[in-house]
Formats: sequence, C-alpha cells, structure tokens
Amino acid sequence: MKIIIDSDEGTLTIGVGKRARTPELYTVEAFKILSDQWLKVGWNQRYSYTFSWMGRPIIQLPEDMIRETLGRSSALFEGLWQGWRMMCRGGR
Repeated sequence: MKIIIDSDEGTLTIGVGKRARTPELYTVEAFKILSDQWLKVGWNQRYSYTFSWMGRPIIQLPEDMIRETLGRSSALFEGLWQGWRMMCRGGR
C-alpha cells in the first residue's frame, strides 16, 4: 500500500493510479488509516518496549497507562495535580 500525506493540500492519498483514493487529511477515514499504519509500525519496531517507569520496564504505551489509570482512579491524578499546584505556588 502506498500512502502519501500532503499537509499543504490537506489530503491523504492511498494507493496508486486509478485505484488511488484521496480523502481529506483531517477526516475520520484518514485518521483511521494513519492510526492503523502507526500501530503496525509501532509493533514492528517494538515501540512499547522502549518505556519504563521509575526504572522498571512497563512494556506498554504511556498513553495506555494513563488511560487505564484514569479509568480506575482519577483521584491519583487529581492528588498529583493538587500537589504540583501547591509546589508551584510555594506551598500556598
């Protein structure tokens, strides 16, 4: 499959010749195609194995960790956010 991203024209061309399709770049269809390719390349390059948390490998994408944690307990992130805000304001 050949994919051409033209950000100047705002198009994504998939295929070649008469069989090519060109949806607009910022559409759901184009997003799904690009996401699919990103996922395939990421798995091929073992992208999920490049992350660690506090020195321990997580073998997971950081976005997935955040989504998973938020789904279970957004209170953790709320507490971290409040603590960060207090530190930035000098403890006030």
